[in-house]
Amino acid sequence: MISDIYLKFPNEKLIYNFIENNLYFIDIDKDMIDNTKNNIKLLYKYLFNDDFLGNFKSIISDFSINTLEIFVDLYDNFDYIIGNPPYVSLYGRRDKKTK
Repeated sequence: MISDIYLKFPNEKLIYNFIENNLYFIDIDKDMIDNTKNNIKLLYKYLFNDDFLGNFKSIISDFSINTLEIFVDLYDNFDYIIGNPPYVSLYGRRDKKTK
């Protein structure tokens, strides 16, 4: 997504503001959040030969449990949402009925 914007608008300030103000990401695993931040920083460094020093809008949470509370203030403000299918076997089966 960032590289697509860069191809049309190779402007460092525009990309910086986009990352800081328009990207939100959530994951249950802190390591995945840290990897995402690092990947964005590496891409920014590659594109502009400069460090990204802005803030990230990232949340460490189980989105399958805390669905609405997290983004209630942002309702109706997203243009796109990109997500993964639930990997139930990785996190366990919360919905499985047990006797």
